[in-house]
Amino acid sequence: MNVYSEKGKSGVTLPVRTLVLFLVLTFVLGFVAGRTVTTVHPSTQEKLHSSPYHGSVVNINNIADSDTVHKDQQGRAIHKRQLIPPFKIPNLSGFSVATLAPGQTVAEHEHGSMHEVFYVLSGRALFTINGERHSAPSGTMVHLVPREKHHILAQDGDDLVMAYFGITID
Repeated sequence: MNVYSEKGKSGVTLPVRTLVLFLVLTFVLGFVAGRTVTTVHPSTQEKLHSSPYHGSVVNINNIADSDTVHKDQQGRAIHKRQLIPPFKIPNLSGFSVATLAPGQTVAEHEHGSMHEVFYVLSGRALFTINGERHSAPSGTMVHLVPREKHHILAQDGDDLVMAYFGITID
């Protein structure tokens, strides 16, 4: 697990820098995962041959909210805007921006065969990773390796907004 944080610098707004950083990170990690994975799941292989992927330009303001698979302690869904659908790019479980209301949580869970990367765009998160707590204010990146148990809490104040993606290794 890696946690990185940066302070906003004058002249460039954090959300623009964040989006650029995440797009570059997504490309690099996708490229590396594609280079190091020698097998492609048959359903992915079929999709690659039957419907060639063309790049896209997407504005998040044109994407409707949808629910993630995670529910908070009151049973409310965590909302996201999906910029890249799952496995549109081989091994990439999607690229989304999630919003959690203050006090909302993602229950502890783990992924057996997926790296997961979060970047806090705004608000403040408290990540608990394998029992260890990490404060994650705006500008923080968290990388989780497969089988790391993690829990996320949107701390009081503003909504927690995070960009995130996962890369499968199986």
